[in-house]
Amino acid sequence: MSNERALALGLPGSLDPLPVARPAARDPVFSQPLVAVPDLLGLSTAGDGTAALAARPADTVIETLLAAAHIGLALFDRDLNYRLWNNCLEEIFDAPADAVLGRAVDADKGLNQLPDLIAELRRIHELGERTPIEREYPLPGSQLQWVRVKLAPVFAIDGRFDGVLLTCERIDRERFAQNSLGALRQALESVGEMVFEIDGQGLVLDANDAARQRLGYERDSLVGMSLAQIDTGLATDTTGGGFGLLYEQLQVRGSYQGDTRYKTRFGAEFAVETVLQRVQHDGREFILLLARDVGVRKKAESDLTESAERFRALFDESPVAALLLDSEFRLIGINRAACQTLGYDVDELLGRDPETLLHADDRASHRQARAEMQSGAIESESAERRFMHRDGRVVWTKLSMRAIASESGLRHVLLVLENFTDRKIFEEQLQVALRDQQTLFETMSVGVAQTMSSKILLANREFAEMFGYSDGEVIGMPLWDLCIDRHHRAPNEVSGMPVVRANQTTSGEVVLFRRDGEPVWCLVQARPIQSEEPGLEALREAIYTFQNVSESKRHREALSRSLHELKDQGEELQSALAQQQLIFDTALVGLLFVRDGRPVRANSAMEDLLACEPGALVSQMQLFSHPTDQLLLASLSEHFTRIHDTGVTEFELHMFRRKGAPIWVAVQGRAVNSERPELGYIFAFVNVDERKRSERELRATLSELQLIFDNALVAVLYVANDLIVKANAATEQLFGYDARDWDELQISSLFAAASDWDDIRELPLAEAETGDDAGAVPEAMSDASVDPDVDAEPKTKVPDGGVSFERRMRRADGTTFWCAGYGRPIDPTAPDRGVILTLVDVDARRRSEEELRRVRNYLDLVVENLPVLVSVREAESGRFVSLNRAGETMTGLTRDQVIGRTWGEIYARQFADLYLELDRKALSSGTQVDRPRDVMLRADGKRLTINQRVVPLFESEPGRSGAAGDSNARYVMSISMTCPKRCAQKRHCAKPRRGFVSSQRISINWCSS
Repeated sequence: MSNERALALGLPGSLDPLPVARPAARDPVFSQPLVAVPDLLGLSTAGDGTAALAARPADTVIETLLAAAHIGLALFDRDLNYRLWNNCLEEIFDAPADAVLGRAVDADKGLNQLPDLIAELRRIHELGERTPIEREYPLPGSQLQWVRVKLAPVFAIDGRFDGVLLTCERIDRERFAQNSLGALRQALESVGEMVFEIDGQGLVLDANDAARQRLGYERDSLVGMSLAQIDTGLATDTTGGGFGLLYEQLQVRGSYQGDTRYKTRFGAEFAVETVLQRVQHDGREFILLLARDVGVRKKAESDLTESAERFRALFDESPVAALLLDSEFRLIGINRAACQTLGYDVDELLGRDPETLLHADDRASHRQARAEMQSGAIESESAERRFMHRDGRVVWTKLSMRAIASESGLRHVLLVLENFTDRKIFEEQLQVALRDQQTLFETMSVGVAQTMSSKILLANREFAEMFGYSDGEVIGMPLWDLCIDRHHRAPNEVSGMPVVRANQTTSGEVVLFRRDGEPVWCLVQARPIQSEEPGLEALREAIYTFQNVSESKRHREALSRSLHELKDQGEELQSALAQQQLIFDTALVGLLFVRDGRPVRANSAMEDLLACEPGALVSQMQLFSHPTDQLLLASLSEHFTRIHDTGVTEFELHMFRRKGAPIWVAVQGRAVNSERPELGYIFAFVNVDERKRSERELRATLSELQLIFDNALVAVLYVANDLIVKANAATEQLFGYDARDWDELQISSLFAAASDWDDIRELPLAEAETGDDAGAVPEAMSDASVDPDVDAEPKTKVPDGGVSFERRMRRADGTTFWCAGYGRPIDPTAPDRGVILTLVDVDARRRSEEELRRVRNYLDLVVENLPVLVSVREAESGRFVSLNRAGETMTGLTRDQVIGRTWGEIYARQFADLYLELDRKALSSGTQVDRPRDVMLRADGKRLTINQRVVPLFESEPGRSGAAGDSNARYVMSISMTCPKRCAQKRHCAKPRRGFVSSQRISINWCSS
């Protein structure tokens, strides 16, 4: 074996020196070290034996290890080519090493007998898996021989994928089954389900405690019992096969699963699911039966299904219009009656707010009722509401709302609309008609009676007098009492009443009898009072008219009645034509009547749509004479065929006008008579140009937002319900996840500590700060210094309702880094809609800040331990801000006595002025000022000879060098050190100067601590 091959296995080559022990490389995600080949073989690399082994040629060592290993070993390089194949694998797969080494993993020899294993290797290679994997595979051509394969990915020092180490060993399935049989029996005995052991004739050999307790038998009574005595399905089998047929299926397939019913010792039956398994071992046959009681579950499923189907059927087929809203008052369910009432399809209404369908004057009151429901009210009082039909007309309804709890815990709201548009529209007309009817009723010269179920509800005076009754006596009397010949005055005549038929008036000449028994020939007419609902109930109420006629005036009365009816019909026809003409002319939508491909009539609203002069289209001479009108007719003619086939069509048209730009209109075309389309078509036009423009602008805005989201340079995520709904490309680069993985990730998994996300959510994202305190950081967070050992930065609420934070985040490979984030809700009034998070990698800045803090701490430690006096003062105020330990020793003053005070508050005026002058000189010149062999008076009265240096400290602004002479010097630093002994001797000789200094009034203003 070559040296390169030995090095690839992690073993020393024949020419390599003794290897130096190195720490095992650890996976950044998993804490277990990567295992080397010698460790897998159980050989230690420590001690004298390792040195001796390393001194031997690499080929001999490798060959010895491979020959001694009792398991199969194989090694693949980073391209999944064979690099190692030992003797054990040659025996298992009948493939010599020379035919395998150097070839790809899917070569003709080697592991190609196990295609599932090759697929697993390729998956590890493609995904870079780091977790070892263990699998079991059957050897080809044998059902009893299996192998257990372990796959351990190998990675280089730089973290790159470097191959896969494979170990393989045989496993004996029969020995495994023997060892597991005892454990299986113990588990079946203690399991909560019913378990039986039966023989080939269907007799019970044994049963666990759960089966005995559920069936009510003792062990002695149950053993030997036939399964048919328990299983009612086998007992009632009409095919005659019984358990024998079931046993044949077990012999063929080995297992059986089904549903049946079991009977207890007391005769009670319950539903069960059964699973039978046939096992042969050591020449013996075992049949295990597992039975699970599913009676309660079956009943619950049946009740739930029946309840859901019943509700859906009642909702969809209800004749009353009903709308189902979610917790946000958006339409999620519309029945057929509601679609007919409002004129929309279901797809057009789903997701809309019902407030958009209301009349503008009714929306305020609807909002109040809606607020009451959202605040917890169960139902609202019925109120009259006006809805706008799709064709623009007003639909009067009686609206009631009721809250319904859903499975998710959210409240749904059911809206019930009772349509009484017709009653509302014709209410005044009805009142007028009722007054007219009452007047006519009382003044008619014929008898009139109104009946309900053949009983008289109302009758006029003429009717009572005709049959010999006084006013009011006929009320409640059955109408058929007039047909009874109590005194046998007309035994040869057949009496009766005209049959009441729906939608028509029936009449007949019948003989009726007065109260005194006298027969009266009457011409009786029966007319049903039509109800809004068709059916048999509509025939129960009717109006009867009675005329006492004789043979001489029968024809004259009949002729007069016919003329009267013709006159009424003519008036009704004229009224209907006038009403239709008025509706056509005053309609708010544009109407156009087309016949034989030519326009016949148009209303004033159509003139407005086409930008015509008032009255230009009404005149037949100028109707559609403009070229743009001809384009409109050509567009309408394309839909004549569809109207002819279906009777109606709807479409949108970009219509040219006589003046101004074209507009979009919604057009609905109908045939005047669906059975005779050649009579003409009515087209209704509605201006939808503003809606079309809004849709275009909305699409453009959405495209622009999507482009910004996808191409943002910072990571942007859309989070809803703690799940990542969408992430841009920058987010995928930042965290290293594949685009397909985002749909399954929770936002908390991106944080190094999952609790960080819960901590961020404690600050309400939906509540924006207002007033003077907006954006203020809490007092506990106001300190600019942050402990570098703390992994969580404080979160801060900002004025726009968002929150900013810095947290440790986790990449896909397990590494953590510092990230600055900003979150803001999409809709502050609806937090459930989600949050937009922007994230920026600030790990480098954090490391720089921590390094800066460490350097500053180090410098502070150095200054504190310097043997010279170091003090710092503010340039503007002259107050001390620091004094090191050597300064306390030299001055005899503590830090508390110095820091925060000026020269004048510590020393007498002579010394204070001298030191202030040194500070001003250093600040004005921008350079250091040296004062050698100066005299300093200590707090205890002793004098020291010191060399003093005053240095200005500058604070550079961005873009400035901070050189001497800048006007932004912030501090002044003094460095003082005692003179050597020879300086002290010279000072001893200078008595006149010392005497002069002593004669000065040098004092120290002592400051209490």
